[in-house]
Amino acid sequence: MNEEEKELVEVDVNEEGIEEISVGEQKQETESKEESKEKKESQDEVDEIEELRKSLKALFSDPEALIEQYVELYKELKEAKEKRDEYLYLAQKTQANLENYRKQVHKDQQWANFHNKSKILEKFLSIYDDLARTQAEFDKNPDIEHVKEALRMIFENFKATFDNLEVKVISPKEGEKFNPRIHEAIHVLELEDKENNSIIEVVSLGFMLQDLVLRPAKVVISKVKSKQKNENKD
Repeated sequence: MNEEEKELVEVDVNEEGIEEISVGEQKQETESKEESKEKKESQDEVDEIEELRKSLKALFSDPEALIEQYVELYKELKEAKEKRDEYLYLAQKTQANLENYRKQVHKDQQWANFHNKSKILEKFLSIYDDLARTQAEFDKNPDIEHVKEALRMIFENFKATFDNLEVKVISPKEGEKFNPRIHEAIHVLELEDKENNSIIEVVSLGFMLQDLVLRPAKVVISKVKSKQKNENKD
């Protein structure tokens, strides 16, 4: 190794040594800061205890001041207990009122349901009377025409009752387009001369209360027979 190489090695070592010393100094500085912080906190605690001691000494050196301090604390404690009892009473009263309100709401809902049912049933009492009279008349005089006329009148009375309750009849016509909102398809038939989803038979009528569907109309709808099936048959 020549002189130039030795000088380079010494420079590298020196530079690395400087870096290591620099890191050590930073570590020592951090530790020193932490120690200073702990000492400060410790000193603050000592000062706080010392202040407390001085206050206690002052009180004990003056009995009148100590008694006055005790009386003030007693008054504050008594006032705090009174407020606690007051807040507890208010909380219990509010809870009781809420429970009574819930019971009253439930009772009102039951009464409203009962009242609504009774009002609806009142509408059908006249129909019941008509049916009872028709049965009694038929037992005395089994005349078919008389019964037919009685049944027609009962049915008219029934429809009038539905109008009174705002109940609408869903009565689809043959050939009408299927509407899933008010119709229920119970069967699908493949036909060549009908359009898709066309009503071909009404099984039972549907009913609506204002805009609410009580029961959809049950229908049979059509489906166009595919050409592929016809070709396979041929």
